[in-house]
Amino acid sequence: MPALAQRVAALLPGLMLGRVDGKSPAEYVTADVDKARIRAFARRRLATPVDDPVSLAAEWLEGDR
Repeated sequence: MPALAQRVAALLPGLMLGRVDGKSPAEYVTADVDKARIRAFARRRLATPVDDPVSLAAEWLEGDR
């Protein structure tokens, strides 16, 4: 199971970018500021991945504070 969690944490930032800039962007992400936040977060985590999706989620939520 740890290998699966690590793989999910590594892939999730790419999936986030795909939902903003991909062929079929998420319709609910419309504000430029939200898109910029997603792009910055995802690019940072693609460059320096984390090992588990829980810490990835915690980091994302921490950005809202």
